[in-house]
Amino acid sequence: MHDTVGIRIVCSFVDDVYEISKWLYGRKEFKIIAEKDYISYPKPNGYRSLHLILQFTDGIAQGMAAEIQLRTIAIDFWAALEHQMKYKHQIKHEKVIQDELKRCADEIASVDVSMQTIRDILRDDAWE
Repeated sequence: MHDTVGIRIVCSFVDDVYEISKWLYGRKEFKIIAEKDYISYPKPNGYRSLHLILQFTDGIAQGMAAEIQLRTIAIDFWAALEHQMKYKHQIKHEKVIQDELKRCADEIASVDVSMQTIRDILRDDAWE
């Protein structure tokens, strides 16, 4: 069991997701034992997130595992709605909703890239 403890980290930008992941890999209190990169390799429904399973190496939690989900604000909003649909038992127009969620997920990915690009340009302009 790897998700007794679950943490979700919501970031403004995709690059932030990977920066936090890099920071987590460098921690001595735990080791990352598994990674699922649904940002680089989205799920068929469009879900994009980075999941890390870590195991504590020290202290009272030694040996305990936890799952950390890192995602952008936009996909977090999408995932909340998709979660509602997934656990609602009787959905009248399920296929239509699934198709629309997939379309939205693709648009969100595009917007996340655009927002990252804008931030990068703003940062570059600040250094000129």
